[in-house]
Amino acid sequence: MARFKHTSSVFILSAITFPLLQEITQLDNLSMLALDNNLLRHIPSVVLKLPKLTILMVSGNLLTYLPEALGNCTQLQALIMHSNQLMQLPDSLTQLTNLRALACTSNRFFQLPKSLGALTALRLLDVSYNLVASLPQSIGQLHRLKSLKATHNQLKSLPAEIMALPALQELHLSHNPIKVGVLI
Repeated sequence: MARFKHTSSVFILSAITFPLLQEITQLDNLSMLALDNNLLRHIPSVVLKLPKLTILMVSGNLLTYLPEALGNCTQLQALIMHSNQLMQLPDSLTQLTNLRALACTSNRFFQLPKSLGALTALRLLDVSYNLVASLPQSIGQLHRLKSLKATHNQLKSLPAEIMALPALQELHLSHNPIKVGVLI
């Protein structure tokens, strides 16, 4: 790996090994890491120590939880974690104040953190194909949010705070049991 010392992106599509992960942490300028489809049951702690990591992709694994240490990745701008077995997001997620994209489709979320509104840089939120029954009122604090995708969930209504999203350009709500007249 020494010859890749200044690499900024690494894609690992399958068969990741611990020694390889140890070597990856020596890449000082690594800003994007894709660990998709590796049968990971947890995010290795060495990944969370990459100081310049801005994009983390962990889709198609077997993740059931995200570590609280994820909040230490303060440079993170995109967190992509489709098709895992996640049931909740950690409280430390609110420390990711540079996060612009949070995409976690096809997991097992019943709810989103009430403090979701602390992610004020967020522009894309995709929680489609989960079991989310309601969106937190704090969503109204996401003034930069341009795209909210929550298709194929269990939403029966939306918080009125959705109307306070001045940058919102896309709102995807298909395949939810939203009742007519109860949209907001």
